[in-house]
Amino acid sequence: MLNLHCTNWDNNGPLPNGWVEDSLFGIESSEEHQATIFTNAFLEYLLESNNIAYRYVKDTPPGFIYFLNCWFNWEAGFRTNVPLSIILTNDIVNAINDRGTLILYDGEGSANIFGKIVTEIIASGIDLNKVVMLGSSSYKDPRIETHYVNHLEECFYNRVIRNKASFIKGLKNNPNKTKYFTFLTGRANSIHKDYMIKKIYYSNHFDKCLFSLNRADKYSSILPKDLVQKTPIEAIPFTIAHDTQSGIPIIDLFKSSYFGLIHTASTVKLRKFTLESRIPFDVYHCALALRPYIISSNFIGVTDFLHTIGYKTFHPYIDESYDKEFDIRKRYAMILKEIDRLCSMSFKELDELLLELRPILLHNAKRTMSTNRISKPIIDSLLKRSNFSLA
Repeated sequence: MLNLHCTNWDNNGPLPNGWVEDSLFGIESSEEHQATIFTNAFLEYLLESNNIAYRYVKDTPPGFIYFLNCWFNWEAGFRTNVPLSIILTNDIVNAINDRGTLILYDGEGSANIFGKIVTEIIASGIDLNKVVMLGSSSYKDPRIETHYVNHLEECFYNRVIRNKASFIKGLKNNPNKTKYFTFLTGRANSIHKDYMIKKIYYSNHFDKCLFSLNRADKYSSILPKDLVQKTPIEAIPFTIAHDTQSGIPIIDLFKSSYFGLIHTASTVKLRKFTLESRIPFDVYHCALALRPYIISSNFIGVTDFLHTIGYKTFHPYIDESYDKEFDIRKRYAMILKEIDRLCSMSFKELDELLLELRPILLHNAKRTMSTNRISKPIIDSLLKRSNFSLA
């Protein structure tokens, strides 16, 4: 059993649901980041996804793990709200160097974060051989063990296995296909999302899709004013909790149409978000709905990246050449042209297309639910460092 060092306890033990540290790395407020203020929840996801037992401990036994989520205040120039010298006291530094491992985790996917924190780790006195960095951005540092982790996929998979029987039962739902495509946009807080929403809204295809827009009132100044009143709309209340952003109800929305139009999260040059950290939940929703999808993004190479982590995409059944076009306006024109083509087909023709795509669709569904996690090398490293034995 892995021992996770925890400093925040109440009378009954460690605080539940991963709330074991608070405001360590630049959380602005609990209201803004109520789903991400904790630090240990993602480590719980990884361990549970790979069937590894763990417990929280107050002391620092041999092989213990101390896990910190590297959440920065972007507007403050990547400064941590609490200096590492306060978190990494002399006692914990000595314990890590003697018998433990410090894990630093970045779920945002900025290429800058780990580089900026290495100097602070060195200044703290921690032996870099005792540090493991996990990131949703592919970061390499020859001095430190680093691993890429597909953040949202692990969150999605963990949600499934925590209530597997109910989830599998829900997958048996088979709603009628009533629309051509499903377009769940989340928030319209970037230019490229705003652009695609407007293009679909003013096209001949808006009434052919299942559409949602979270927090529509907030973006009313940049979007068509009657958008929220326009039908059809599937309203999903805004939340940042993973358990309500993913699951059977959203999978059913994709099952109710023939393909998905999926927004990636945005890249921001200042923050240097990387492609691999911008993959959204809806890739996995489409996979389990057995539906193909078109990617709407402000960067290219998404389909190629999905191939590297085991997923298949849909060329030539769907023309994916848009994902290689650097000019964003040309790229979106290519996407809209492909939507035009698919929406000009009859439902019978689209049923035949899904039948042709079935081997790819089944592969993606199996890949999403595979117990052979791409995070296994991380777990293998932690077990080795902790002298963990399954015997």
